[in-house]
Amino acid sequence: NKVLGYEVDKDGYFTSEFNKAAGIPEDIKIHSSTMESLVRVWTKKGLDSTFESIDIAKTIGNAYKILSQVVGEDVLNSKDSFTLDEIAKFPQGYEYNRQSMEVTKIYNSAQDFLNGEMNFDYDNKTDTKIESLFFNSYENTMKAKPAIDIFNNNNGGKENVITGVFFDTTSSKYRNPDGTITKGGLLVAIVNQNLYTVEGETTRWGKRTGFDKSMSEEEVRKAMNSFNLKLSDEVVVQGAEINDIDT
Repeated sequence: NKVLGYEVDKDGYFTSEFNKAAGIPEDIKIHSSTMESLVRVWTKKGLDSTFESIDIAKTIGNAYKILSQVVGEDVLNSKDSFTLDEIAKFPQGYEYNRQSMEVTKIYNSAQDFLNGEMNFDYDNKTDTKIESLFFNSYENTMKAKPAIDIFNNNNGGKENVITGVFFDTTSSKYRNPDGTITKGGLLVAIVNQNLYTVEGETTRWGKRTGFDKSMSEEEVRKAMNSFNLKLSDEVVVQGAEINDIDT
């Protein structure tokens, strides 16, 4: 039985075939329903469509690149699942390169990350981004509390194909009866928080907003600038509708 082009087991988890394509250890389990929701949300049609299609293996591979650099492969290899207390002790944020997904700085505490965010140069020319490791509510972030509600997404962890890019994190597929969270769940939580882990065939809008990893920071900036110029010249506004003539 195949889902999204990959074999799944009787419980709906992708098999070692998927793990090999993603470049992640064989013991990590990703559920197909999670990826189905991700694909639906990111490929929805509209003026702000970002992707034509999603490469789910590359996406999960990107999440593993981030997690293994921030938390460390030794920690990840030490056990199959992690308690919320253990997750709260993970580094709380990081800086990374959008194209390579190479982590360049790690923020160990929630307070360090909060300070880092406030002082970050969002207009840098090195394609460096800053991100929290997992979802953390605004209230928790402002109080410098670590992230533990990692499957939430400001939409209750559920899918929304109308607004935003909220996919169903399907947390029940990654929680054990004792409340611990599997390594597969940690990867899903990374994708849930960091939009730039998602990879696939981008639309024109996706290219302009930096989701095409083959484009440099300068190319993305030029694409967005040219779009803004074209928008001011060629977009006809009729009532509540916007007709983009860009071809």
